Amino acid sequence: MESKDPDPIDYLTVVTGISSNHYSESLDMIGTVHYYLPNSDLLIYDLGLKHYQVKVLQKLRNTYVILYNYSRYPQYDNNVPVFMGCYTWKVHILHEIKREHQELRSKWNSRSNQLFLWLDASSRIVKPMDSCIKTLKSFPLVSRAKHLPEHNIVAFAKDSTLRYLNITRESMRGVPGLTANILLLNKSNPIAQFLLEKWVDCAFHRECICGDGLPPYLCGLIGGIPKGTVEYNGCHRYDQTALSLLVAKYFGKSQEVTSEDCSSTFHVERRPTMNWRRYITLKKH
Repeated sequence: MESKDPDPIDYLTVVTGISSNHYSESLDMIGTVHYYLPNSDLLIYDLGLKHYQVKVLQKLRNTYVILYNYSRYPQYDNNVPVFMGCYTWKVHILHEIKREHQELRSKWNSRSNQLFLWLDASSRIVKPMDSCIKTLKSFPLVSRAKHLPEHNIVAFAKDSTLRYLNITRESMRGVPGLTANILLLNKSNPIAQFLLEKWVDCAFHRECICGDGLPPYLCGLIGGIPKGTVEYNGCHRYDQTALSLLVAKYFGKSQEVTSEDCSSTFHVERRPTMNWRRYITLKKH
């Protein structure tokens, strides 16, 4: 009998980063991973978890906790709160996964060599992901949706970011922002590799990823932000802004290297609930 090719969904690796203050919120995310992706490995980067939280996570099925190594990134020297607030760690983690350091590979036995799903702690999978996996055959990067589609993403970028990326505000008129809280990446795709390298370079430079100073917390999620303008609106969006501008700069305003076909597959819930954590399962002994 001819053997059937493995289902690609079995080879998807889920990646996230969790700190102690987002631990409870993340349990619902983990529950959705266990429910919809029962065969996938879940790599959790420890961004400052408490000891008991790590112990709990280490008992979960197909789950591997990896300590985020701040010392590997010199820009954190004397500036950990600043760079943490700019979400540089997310870009670093994806870069580490891409490079597949021997140190990391010894920590888990991932079945995936290509397909990675990044989920923030607030992300929830709410539908089967088969169609999303198929989309990666045509697009190297799949985003959940466009963020604030009636706005120009360049209005969420500080001048220092634009200078570093060599982008003008007017050239980015009409470009909406990609979400960065849920991303599907085909690591073997040259375009995905190129974008990730550019994103990582930005994350290594404060003037690019952070800009000058810090904006109000969750500023992009509140009302009162003017629509249609390309002038800076006072709300810099860090990793999301950088990724969106890089896609538009190198691949055009239409962002044809990305897809939103997975928009209905995910949901964002920024508070802990009991809706999904009941699906969390433990390792088999």
